[in-house]
Amino acid sequence: MDQAVQDFIQGKRLAVVGVSRSGKKFGNVISKELKERGYQVFIVHPQAQEIEGERCYPNLGSLKGQVDGVIVSVPPGQAA
Repeated sequence: MDQAVQDFIQGKRLAVVGVSRSGKKFGNVISKELKERGYQVFIVHPQAQEIEGERCYPNLGSLKGQVDGVIVSVPPGQAA
């Protein structure tokens, strides 16, 4: 396995961009699965204060401390 992939998988503090307030997007599935596997997950959402009982951060710069990786799960037009 590529070293960069191994490093990413081993990191335990991950930010997820693309978690929806409706709870029906792939970002929500990713966030829940990571939490169940013991990762510390930080939800990044520009408008929401909280989603499914979890605090949200308006942008990556507002996270406290460093994260080991970022997962972006948004439509291509929003990723730019």
